[in-house]
Amino acid sequence: PQSELTELTAPLSFKQPGVYRLQHAALLYRTKTTGLLVDPHLHSDYGLSGSIADISRAMLSGLVDGILISHNHYDHWHCPTLMMFPLDMPIFLPKVPRNTLTCEDMESRLQGLGFTNVIAVDWYSDGIWVGDIEVNVLPFYGEQPINSQYSQTKHPDLRNWGNTYLLRTEDYSSWFLIDSGNDPLGRTAEVAAYVKQKFGGVDWILSNFQSLSYNSIGSDISSWGADIIGTLMSNPQMLAVMDRAGGGELSTLGAAGVAEVCHLAGAKACLPYAHSWAELGQYAEKDESLIMAVAQELQQLNCSTEVIPWRIGDGYR
Repeated sequence: PQSELTELTAPLSFKQPGVYRLQHAALLYRTKTTGLLVDPHLHSDYGLSGSIADISRAMLSGLVDGILISHNHYDHWHCPTLMMFPLDMPIFLPKVPRNTLTCEDMESRLQGLGFTNVIAVDWYSDGIWVGDIEVNVLPFYGEQPINSQYSQTKHPDLRNWGNTYLLRTEDYSSWFLIDSGNDPLGRTAEVAAYVKQKFGGVDWILSNFQSLSYNSIGSDISSWGADIIGTLMSNPQMLAVMDRAGGGELSTLGAAGVAEVCHLAGAKACLPYAHSWAELGQYAEKDESLIMAVAQELQQLNCSTEVIPWRIGDGYR
């Protein structure tokens, strides 16, 4: 909506309180005194062509007081970027029961690299303060190695462990969902109902809007391919499950799921992200059509959540 565009800051002006859309799944949350960086992937050629202007580490100088990691897929978990920051930087990340091929123990990895303030807590733990931002760790469901209605993996540790985070500040609250969906362990809608009950709702929800299914993932061995191979090594009969499912099960919420979560959580606004890289000041691929799709789903639910269009480098406050 045109009325909401006035709420957007100019690209690359990262100092005002609000949330800023960096490349792909990276976000920067700011208050007047504190900044939290989400899933940073700086100075990387992942998803970039040589002509795309990127966001550099220098642009974030003095603006980051903590880092939040959602899960260990390569487009969210990038150790070379993390090593650009001080070793005592607070880094929140998922609690992983043990190393598996589908998900490494990220806490141990960072400690092995010398980081001294690595924070892995259970879902639904009490909020932790970084400056004047309260960080609440909530479940991440969806985007699992095999998210099947027919079967589960044989061992519960064979999982893409992740967190979503709800941030509360004096000026706003925001829950970012990354690539959430549903899986045998739970549904994101259940967490949305908890957010409404526990926090009285949320100002902004940020989410991937795309409907990604398992037959659209491809065979990138750096992330999805390793997940699926690891699951099949443990449970070979999952091949039959995949065949029956046709590979078409959704791993993310899609437009209808995003609208449902916004409705249940009482979100005032919903913003898209994690739709790949793009030129600064431009929409990411498919942003415009996905924004329309979510807006239509919200209308079907008679939900007052507003979908906010924003571009790479924009901020919302």
